[in-house]
Amino acid sequence: MASWREYFEKGITSFQENKLNESLDLFTKAIDNGAKEYIVFDSRAAVYEKIGKTKESLRDSKRVIDLAPNRWQYDHALQMINLALERVRREDSKRRRELDALRQQIVQGIDQARARESVISYHFGNLPFEVASTIFTLVLTDDHTHAVVLAQVCKNWRTAVLHNSRLWSTLVLSHKKPARKAKLWRQRSHGRITELKLLPGLRNTPWALDELKDMPLDVLKVLRVTSFPLHEIHARLPFLSSDVLRNLEILEIHECEGSLPNPWLWDVADTRLRTLSIDSSTFDWTAAVQHYRHLQHFHFRGTLTRSAESSVLSLLRQNQKLRSLSLIFSLSNTSIPDSSEGDDGTISLPLLTELSVEYHDLVDNTILPLLIIPAIRTLHIPKGTRPLDPLLRHLSHTGAAASLVELRIQKCTFQASSLLDVLRVATELQLLELKYFGSTLVNDITEALAGVINDDKHNAAGTDALSNSAYLCPRLRHIDFSCCPYLKSTSIMELVRARSAILPISTNGEVNPSTEKPSIAPLEALIIDECPAIDASVLPWLRNKVSMVRCRFAIGKNARWKR
Repeated sequence: MASWREYFEKGITSFQENKLNESLDLFTKAIDNGAKEYIVFDSRAAVYEKIGKTKESLRDSKRVIDLAPNRWQYDHALQMINLALERVRREDSKRRRELDALRQQIVQGIDQARARESVISYHFGNLPFEVASTIFTLVLTDDHTHAVVLAQVCKNWRTAVLHNSRLWSTLVLSHKKPARKAKLWRQRSHGRITELKLLPGLRNTPWALDELKDMPLDVLKVLRVTSFPLHEIHARLPFLSSDVLRNLEILEIHECEGSLPNPWLWDVADTRLRTLSIDSSTFDWTAAVQHYRHLQHFHFRGTLTRSAESSVLSLLRQNQKLRSLSLIFSLSNTSIPDSSEGDDGTISLPLLTELSVEYHDLVDNTILPLLIIPAIRTLHIPKGTRPLDPLLRHLSHTGAAASLVELRIQKCTFQASSLLDVLRVATELQLLELKYFGSTLVNDITEALAGVINDDKHNAAGTDALSNSAYLCPRLRHIDFSCCPYLKSTSIMELVRARSAILPISTNGEVNPSTEKPSIAPLEALIIDECPAIDASVLPWLRNKVSMVRCRFAIGKNARWKR
């Protein structure tokens, strides 16, 4: 006796030969001989549809749904149901109810199948390799160590990560198995390291660099060294030649003190450096003046001798594309020169937007008075021993303060009038930070920010013609007066009351022309940490007026009062 599989296979052959009646008989015999597979009923439903027996086709289709709900072609079944509903007479309510119930079942099956497919489908695997590699590269922009994490997600990701050499182009060596890591990164990057970073932990195992001694470094663009002997780099990386150093874009040397500069590193002609950062390291100013002419970002922290003062001026003068400048000088047992002894020529830095000066004394007298910085947006002066008034007067007289957006001053001395001159000009200022001032100066500044400027310049047009410029810093939104022991509650309250009572500037800078009052930006953040003269009872009122108020008391007893 033939099995149902034989009848089914013969039925498939007859169907392919368009012998529909013969294939129908064979599929029926297969079912009569015990066939319970959904494919048999699905095949007979197709034959019934071909010969126009819709009712029988739907009956087999329902059987298929019962046997294999995950394998049924719901879209095709839905089309058949709709076709059957069109052919059934309207008065045949019983048949229409049966078809509607079946149609509802099919629709539910479609929704469930789509939800299941959305959960289990591997959409990322359908992306082209190039697109996936681009996504991985963006993920590694902030932290290159994520390459190891990505390689552990799944087999496909691991294959994509390991076969993309660009994901392994950043090599950071520290105390954690540096030799093994250098060898592994060299293999996975195919010898194309674009960024090399040497951390302090590598000092104890400098021989780990021998893994890279015969590797070309022609694509190296970034070199960062922290507390590692520079002569070891020169001895163990022979391919770190002048040509490689000439094509570097970023060079950072931190805490690499030496008795003499390293000519192999600094004396490189026509270098293309864009970012140079020197921190507590021996630096050859003379060589820098000769070769560095394309800097956009320059940071220096260290000792400056009198012999290098002119080199600093020359370096700034020939790098007019500087966008950020950080100078943290300390003198080497030399007296501070008068500004009259300095260079008489100005230094134009039209693109400079960020300036940070710590221990401004030397810079204040010899460098800053020469700077023309019309685009300055951020000025940070952390500390200094001499009065800051000359620098503040320079900012106000040259008009450089007009573009200031952030002004941060800490641990400095100056007259309140000098800073007020700057604030009168700084109409775009949004953040003001005055910290560690042990005098009543901060109260004078606070009260000035709370009221209308009352001087001859602004009153010349008459008090009825006040404009936004008649208020100090009309766009000021963030204030930090922390660690000022003489800051009074009344001064802060006057400031907040004045700034919240006046019609605020909209987010797009537009003002309602119908109002007669001058517009001013409302305060968004007020920080008054460790200001013991601030009465804790005023904090609820301040928080009701300003969206973010922070006041942390230094004394534990007072700390219990806050909030």
